[in-house]
Amino acid sequence: MAKNRNVMVGTVVLIAFGILFLAVFAIGQDQALFSLQERFYLLLPNAQGLQIGSPVKLVGVQVGAVSAIRLPDGEEEPNIQITLKIKRSHAGRVRVDTEAKLRFLNPLGGERFIELTLGSADQPSLPPGSEIMAPLSELDILLTQGTDIASNVAEVTNTLRVVFDRIERQEGILGQLLLSPTFAADTLLDLGSTAASLRRVTAQLETGNGLLGALIYDGELRERTTQDLTSVISRFDRLLTQLEDPTSPLGSLLQGNAATGEILDNLQHASRSFRDIAERLDDDQGLLVRLLSDAEYADQVLADLEDTARNMASITGKVDRGEGSLGALVNDPLLYQGMRDVVTGVQDSRFLRWMAQRYARKGGARRAGVSD
Repeated sequence: MAKNRNVMVGTVVLIAFGILFLAVFAIGQDQALFSLQERFYLLLPNAQGLQIGSPVKLVGVQVGAVSAIRLPDGEEEPNIQITLKIKRSHAGRVRVDTEAKLRFLNPLGGERFIELTLGSADQPSLPPGSEIMAPLSELDILLTQGTDIASNVAEVTNTLRVVFDRIERQEGILGQLLLSPTFAADTLLDLGSTAASLRRVTAQLETGNGLLGALIYDGELRERTTQDLTSVISRFDRLLTQLEDPTSPLGSLLQGNAATGEILDNLQHASRSFRDIAERLDDDQGLLVRLLSDAEYADQVLADLEDTARNMASITGKVDRGEGSLGALVNDPLLYQGMRDVVTGVQDSRFLRWMAQRYARKGGARRAGVSD
């Protein structure tokens, strides 16, 4: 009985070892574990769907497997390094222009493998340890863009969720419009009032009333206004040009130079003078303060000024009409010429000039005696 039990146990163990051997052999056939291999590598921006042991096929025939997937060492290198082990018997078919492409092994599961192209027959074989070019296919580009689009859609969805939550809580204008009947009714009334106001405004515009309506329908006014605006803009442009020119008066004020300092000194001097005048006004001294504070004195001064103005008007009127000696002298050229001739004759006559000087000295001496 014990012997039969040992035989059964041994049989089970042998069967288990046989199954294990067959499994290892099968895996070894796929992974090329029992054959000589050469290493190659390629760079991919995304290794999604790849894993260690993923098949490497050459025009549909499995010639190796993925042996390592390594992230980049630094931030300067964004691509992921994929190491491939290819059977030595097939490594010579990997040529310089061979390209590696990602394919779906199981589209539903997302598992992928690496497909190698044969390359050109006139190209040399790629040395072991070299990089196999792996340009992105249109599908890979679409998948990458699809990932970005999915991220954007997720962000938009989250934003919409926040917006709808606020609407449900009646926060914001949209939430109150949708869920608050009172606010919605008031808003509609306001919109109706605004629409009526707009209708009135547009009606006035159509009839040409007001400045805006006149500008729209009156071509002459519009042309003049355009010219005026153009003139204002050109003047403003010239002003800005002067401000930017350090040699101009305005530009020198902004730039700061000796002339600017002199102007500022003059302004300070003027401000001090005005301050002194203001202080004197506060001290109630001077004619101006008396005129401002003493109404009776101001009326008297104004009356005297009016009398003086009337007298001056009367005198100038007489002079203009030729009345009196001064009027005759101003308006009668013959009288003026006669007096000039007399003076000229006196100056030419030695006797008369001596007489004039003698009587002038007597008059001066008499005036001096009177003054004494």
